[in-house]
Amino acid sequence: MSDIRKALKSIREKLFPEAEEEAVMNIMAPVPVLTVDEWEKESQRHHEKILSGRMHYGQPGTH
Repeated sequence: MSDIRKALKSIREKLFPEAEEEAVMNIMAPVPVLTVDEWEKESQRHHEKILSGRMHYGQPGTH
């Protein structure tokens, strides 16, 4: 790691001590088995997020 990266990391940790590294999603993880009712519930929740403007594509943690 370069000295600049180390310095930036140190500054970031001092300024934002509560910030944690974001977990990397395992794209190879199996898709959970859901019932039709569970799929409907998740689908409805997703559409409500989209329609309310709480979900913005391209921003981490919003998908």
